[in-house]
Amino acid sequence: MLISAGLSPLTAIYVALVFFDNISPGLCDWPEGTYGIPAHKDGCPRSDHLYRWKLGSVLQKTEHGSRTSGGVSLLGMTDGPSDTISQTFCMKTSYHSSDKHRFMPGKYCIFKLNNCPERFQEGWIYWDDAGPWIGPTSQNSSGILPDGNYGRNTRIEYCCRFDGETSDGIVLPTSDPFYLLKYADLCQEVVGMDVAEQWVYWSGEKSLNLDETKGAHPKVERQKYPATYTKLFYCYYTPKKRAALDLTQGSWLESFLMVLCIIGATLGIVFLFAVILTIVQRALIARKQRAISCRRLQQSHHPRANVGNDGIAEHQMIARSSAKPTRGSSLPEYSSCIASSKAQNVCPKSTRDSYKQDDPMQAASVLHGRSSVDSVGIQPDAESEAPPSYDEVLRDGSLNFIK
Repeated sequence: MLISAGLSPLTAIYVALVFFDNISPGLCDWPEGTYGIPAHKDGCPRSDHLYRWKLGSVLQKTEHGSRTSGGVSLLGMTDGPSDTISQTFCMKTSYHSSDKHRFMPGKYCIFKLNNCPERFQEGWIYWDDAGPWIGPTSQNSSGILPDGNYGRNTRIEYCCRFDGETSDGIVLPTSDPFYLLKYADLCQEVVGMDVAEQWVYWSGEKSLNLDETKGAHPKVERQKYPATYTKLFYCYYTPKKRAALDLTQGSWLESFLMVLCIIGATLGIVFLFAVILTIVQRALIARKQRAISCRRLQQSHHPRANVGNDGIAEHQMIARSSAKPTRGSSLPEYSSCIASSKAQNVCPKSTRDSYKQDDPMQAASVLHGRSSVDSVGIQPDAESEAPPSYDEVLRDGSLNFIK
């Protein structure tokens, strides 16, 4: 329909994608598997009926000075400085999803839950959290957590993928902002999303710090001397602004051309519906005309098939002729009936039966083309054949109307 409006195929596809992506919750669902992502301050992404994100959180005790890069949207995080760090997770506990697709190649990390998705490698980060070695601690955890160990110290397990290029965009839902964990020097591109790098800084235990990493894990910077810290990097994704719907983005010429494309597409759809309505209307008119022509043709060949006022009049005439005739008037009526219809079975049976009861001789005269002198008042021709006798009339097999 968009191409019928005069748009090129590529332009039509772009307009359709822009339109449907802005009225739908996203082009796809989250891939299959059990895993987790960092929780956004507005909550977990939308999900379908096959699964629901489950929240979990862990509070870590640090030395004073823990902070973030500023302006982060991680749930439970504060810009700092602070002596605690709260991590909150969105955990996908059901393997299935509506789209049944898998994560695409790239360089990025997610939280591990049970088994890593296909082609992901696992690893972990261990924090030697601050606090007393014995006695009560302020650390706590709740909800559904990634695989790991949560006690006086914290170990969180990850699933990371590094089999593609960060510049090759992967397909994930675009309806809500979300976080992934950074693996390489650059954040992984996601189709339809803008990305920004953010980080969180843990001020670690100063004495005998045992921070450790192993396997495939997100990008992290660590230092033990002179200051002990851990800096973990995140990638923050937000839906891209659509130039077709936001005229403040890009050049005014591009925005103007995009508006023209949308107007052209709309006019094309209206034109297509108008053509369809015209075709349907003409088909209905042609059908009605054929019906009228057929009815007229039937009326011209079969007068008794008339409908409407003509048919009513003819049925009324037949009904009047069906009444039992009186002697002296029945013969002319039946004679004219036979002459006009050219067939005996057209005349009413009640009229035919009356001749058998009143005067069979008159009926025989009518059938042979003659009329009675007494009933019609016309003298027969002298050279004409004499009418049959009463017994001959009764034996004559041609008088079907008497039978």
